[in-house]
Amino acid sequence: MPNFTRVMFIRHKQKEILQLDFSECSYEELVAQITKARDIIIQQPPNSLRVITNLTNLRINKDSVKVLKEYIHLNKPFILASAVFGISSQTKVLFDTVTALAHRDIHLFDSEETAKDWLTEQKG
Repeated sequence: MPNFTRVMFIRHKQKEILQLDFSECSYEELVAQITKARDIIIQQPPNSLRVITNLTNLRINKDSVKVLKEYIHLNKPFILASAVFGISSQTKVLFDTVTALAHRDIHLFDSEETAKDWLTEQKG
């Protein structure tokens, strides 16, 4: 397991962003990180969070899709704007399906910097 924090608040252009790094997570690690993220998210005011998520090389299987769907559905009331980067073309189809089923509008970006810039422009 990498020796860094995968769930933390950062600042970008004077805006607070919750940064989630799910890159290269196994199913077990994904569940652990989602639990950490959810515990932080549910303590925030409704419609207040800007969230950026790194999904680079996330290991996707049926169970992880289910966990991600539940997670994005349950955190919806707390999210002002959500951006994701690091999705492969194969994973994009799955991601689009999961976000549609969870009734979420999550924006996809090619780079972390572009995603952060977009998040800072979203008005709360």
